[in-house]
Amino acid sequence: MHTLTRKERLDIIHQANIARKNGDIEKALKLSKQIPLAPHLAKFYLEEFGKEKLLNAGFNLSAAEEKYGKNWLAE
Repeated sequence: MHTLTRKERLDIIHQANIARKNGDIEKALKLSKQIPLAPHLAKFYLEEFGKEKLLNAGFNLSAAEEKYGKNWLAE
C-alpha cells in the first residue's frame, strides 16, 4: 500500500477544501478518505461497527495496517 508523503496529504486536503467551498461535499468526502485514517480510529470503527462497515466506508486503512499488521482485520 502506498504511503502518502506530507505534500501529497496537503494537496489532497487542499483539493477537498476547494470541493467543499464549491459545495461538492461528496467529492470533498471522497478526497478526505484518501488520507490514512489514524490507527486508533480505524480500530475503534472496527470494534464499534464491524469489519464490513469499516471496509465499505472507503477509508484508507494503510496506517492501521502498518501499525497492527497486514492481518489486523482478520483477528
